[in-house]
Amino acid sequence: MKKLIIGLGTVGTAILEDLQEKDFAGIDINQEKVKDLYQKGLINEEGSFNRKYSHIVITVNSTNLVLNILGKLNYELNPLVCIESTICPSAVGKVIDQFGKKCKLAVFPHRYFSKDRTKRVFNLKRVCGLYNCSEENFFSLYGDNLPKENVLFTTPFLAALSKIVENAYRYLEISIAEELKLLCNKKNIDFEELRMLVNSKWNINMLEARDGIKGSCLNNDILTFIEFLEVRKISLFKTAIDIDNKYKGILERRTLTRSGNYRW
Repeated sequence: MKKLIIGLGTVGTAILEDLQEKDFAGIDINQEKVKDLYQKGLINEEGSFNRKYSHIVITVNSTNLVLNILGKLNYELNPLVCIESTICPSAVGKVIDQFGKKCKLAVFPHRYFSKDRTKRVFNLKRVCGLYNCSEENFFSLYGDNLPKENVLFTTPFLAALSKIVENAYRYLEISIAEELKLLCNKKNIDFEELRMLVNSKWNINMLEARDGIKGSCLNNDILTFIEFLEVRKISLFKTAIDIDNKYKGILERRTLTRSGNYRW
């Protein structure tokens, strides 16, 4: 079986590093990344859109890029195409209509836990939506690296929607902690001690308030969530964005004040 992974960024590289097998070709816009992973033995060659592959994994960072890539693939072998990228749920129908009959399709949005390599890609619960593809065909992609009991199967649409909803919900939880910390600071209350006491209750897990909500996943996904679900003006999710921006602004002002570069 010839396999191809398209997109060798954080997620794509993590997949290759955590796989026991080393039989993927790789494509990325960054040629240095391709060369580096080849030299490390994580890919066996630079891939090509013109070649025939039995399994193709897509891990690029936008819905438009996914659609662009799907339009370039060689479908001669009726490959299993696994979309690990986050895609807008509104695009799922278009993907199925245009490409669903050419391949075995899996919408398998990545979950990436950077703190624990043993659980950052495969050894955690995942959601997968299949079209024109059996579960047996799907598990042929990653083999024994992906425990069958860790995969929840649903429709491609719900798989895509669940990814943006879970990140929007996480965004909301973090923003609550950020606002509580700001309120505690005004009253000279030790937020961390308060948080520890609150979390002693069995059904509460108040998150940390660190240095603002960073990275692309949470920030992009909450905007996709708001757009797709047509969130109106009065919304906890829109308020969460305002709180995070306020929180980061206060942190930035304090940092600049300590460095002597900020003027009120």
